[in-house]
Amino acid sequence: MNLGAEVGVVERQLARLQELASTTDADAIARAAMAIAAALEVMRFARSYDRTGPFRNAPFGATPQLPVGALWPEHATAIASLTTSTLAARKQLGDLLGALDALQRQLIFEADCAESTDALNNSRQYLQAAGFLDRAVAELVSVI
Repeated sequence: MNLGAEVGVVERQLARLQELASTTDADAIARAAMAIAAALEVMRFARSYDRTGPFRNAPFGATPQLPVGALWPEHATAIASLTTSTLAARKQLGDLLGALDALQRQLIFEADCAESTDALNNSRQYLQAAGFLDRAVAELVSVI
């Protein structure tokens, strides 16, 4: 698994964004932080798969591969239209969304690899972590 580097980047970017968040953005950023923390717990198998939790549906082919294209349709539009209070916060939000994109691609790839070897429980675990990242991105996009 090559998730460790992606996780470290996400954690650093989120901490920087939290430092720069205005009071109006703080609630959405806090909800995003909770979703990211949940995603990391699920990804690390520190939290069990929960059927009632978020879940990312991802189509898999015969051979595992990293996803291509936009993972979140609102992602590119959101970065282009950021209107947070300072330029530094705008850049941090863009950097965090980029880091979440990289982590999401790795999670979907890991789920695809697990499914191709019939490790379906592992695949579900990674796709639930990806579902939490979907939730985090929705919160971050809401501050724009």
